Amino acid sequence: MIFLFDTELQKTKNLVFNLKQVYGIGTFHSQIICKKLGVSINFKLNDLSKKHLELIVLLIKKSDFTIGNELKKLHFSLFKAQSSVSGRLKIIRKLKGLPVRGQRTHTNAKTSKKIRLKKL
Repeated sequence: MIFLFDTELQKTKNLVFNLKQVYGIGTFHSQIICKKLGVSINFKLNDLSKKHLELIVLLIKKSDFTIGNELKKLHFSLFKAQSSVSGRLKIIRKLKGLPVRGQRTHTNAKTSKKIRLKKL
């Protein structure tokens, strides 16, 4: 297995799919990274050399993406700041796993309730 920014990548999957596994990199950014490398989107991780992997790391560091633990810390700090200011009801509903923006809960939002119960 190959580790990239604290994320375990699978060797048999496409490069775009593997880059999407890194927290903070989506489909758009992973396709841009493939284009800058000059590698096909369907290129397998097995076929990459160490030089290509080093180039991927350099491209991600140069492009000023906030990824991994830094992005998680940023999201958590924004959540804390939002909870300390106004919108107390919004935070309570978010913590309970209920819809936040006034959606109907009588017949909808059952899946979000189930997901939240599994997390607890």
